[in-house]
Amino acid sequence: MCDTTSGEGRVIKSDKIRDARTICAGPNGSTFVCSVFTNSIVQLYAQEGVMVSHDIGMLNPRAVSVSEDDTRMVVSNSFKGQAKLKLFRLEY
Repeated sequence: MCDTTSGEGRVIKSDKIRDARTICAGPNGSTFVCSVFTNSIVQLYAQEGVMVSHDIGMLNPRAVSVSEDDTRMVVSNSFKGQAKLKLFRLEY
């Protein structure tokens, strides 16, 4: 992960992130990562290195995107027979 304001890079490793797929920019300088094998979305902060794992009630999340105004997040998966698309309201 690279903080574009300072140019500093950081490698983040955690059991919370297993088989990372899609990533996207989130609110307040955070980044969301789809963690397929933990069935969650992990929220990272470049400067603090803080990680929060969000259980989203979905198997194998594959894609995540945040709205331009940082108020909504959509997540989809690709699990046979249980394909879902979920919309979340972001509060911070």
